[in-house]
Amino acid sequence: VGKVLDYLVKTMSVSLQKISVTPGALVQPLEFYTLRYEFLMRSANYTHPNPNQIGGKLAEAEPTLDKICCTDDKEFLKLCAPQISLEEFNAFKSLHYIEQVMMDDSIEDDEYDVENFYRQEDEEFADSYKGKTKSKTKKSKRKS
Repeated sequence: VGKVLDYLVKTMSVSLQKISVTPGALVQPLEFYTLRYEFLMRSANYTHPNPNQIGGKLAEAEPTLDKICCTDDKEFLKLCAPQISLEEFNAFKSLHYIEQVMMDDSIEDDEYDVENFYRQEDEEFADSYKGKTKSKTKKSKRKS
């Protein structure tokens, strides 16, 4: 429960008040929260609250914790990422699992930490990012 609570507060920026009023907020395993949080972050559907807020009623992270932890996959997508299909979410879950296994293997084999794994992954796949492809495509269209 301690690791889940730390993750919710420190990584997801959910307030202790919101956690305390959300039924079943600490019931799921940590992997459940990390999967959904990573999915929402990578699909640009998660908004952290402004850390410099002033006032009596502070804004919470969006989507709210109850939409993330108290719903099944179909309802979760409907409430938090309506533009994404269940098939796409299932594909993300499979890829996320493979990524975790690869990271665990890499860390065990090469004695890397997580930061070095991501740095190595970025270097390995640097040419596959969409940004580079688009710029090359735009340049080639301009020359024509």
